[in-house]
Amino acid sequence: MILNELFKNTTYDGTLFSDESKTVVEALVSMKSVRGIEIPILNV
Repeated sequence: MILNELFKNTTYDGTLFSDESKTVVEALVSMKSVRGIEIPILNV
């Protein structure tokens, strides 16, 4: 998942993170179905 997709419809943007940091976080994010709704989770 792309980090900017997580920030959609929020007051946050991707400029807070360096490109290297974005890549690391994006690699850890996956989607999980909870009560029929897909939510992002971090696999740490």
